[in-house]
Amino acid sequence: SGLRAEAEEALMAHCRQVIAALEGLIPSASRPVSRIHYLLLLADHHRYMAEVARGDGRLAHTKHSLTTYQAGAATAGPAISAAHTVALRLALGHATLVAELLGDYARGAAMARAAFDKALAVESAETTANADIDGGSSGENLEERMGAMQLLVTAADKWSAAAEELSDGSSVSGDEEGIGMARR
Repeated sequence: SGLRAEAEEALMAHCRQVIAALEGLIPSASRPVSRIHYLLLLADHHRYMAEVARGDGRLAHTKHSLTTYQAGAATAGPAISAAHTVALRLALGHATLVAELLGDYARGAAMARAAFDKALAVESAETTANADIDGGSSGENLEERMGAMQLLVTAADKWSAAAEELSDGSSVSGDEEGIGMARR
């Protein structure tokens, strides 16, 4: 429909602007959390574009999103707590890409659960160690962290159910690069 095409083009134009800005910011990010946040946003915007793109554009944005989430995770690992809001959002975005765009619901669910479990362990240890200190993970907002953790659990449950429904057949098609794309 014409309205859908207009909305998709508007989304693509917005994402291109954001991506251009982020690509300029990432090299100059001096703080690890800033760099990780920019990588998260870059990966998210490529994922948004992949969700509406077709054909080669969909594949290109999916690949770019995947490699950017992986770069963010590699940077985040040694730099920020697994319970940091940015780390949680990065894990959720990456799991969303795997489940929703690659169609690997079981793997997406496992990724989301693993991120939740790791964050919960860190959160529990920090709560115990810092019982008298307000703020926890580097002074972040507890409500934001708990909200991100809840999203991970909700997504994992949704994708686990989807994986069970699809266990009798596959909804994923592969390509020569090894990246499966969920059929729509």
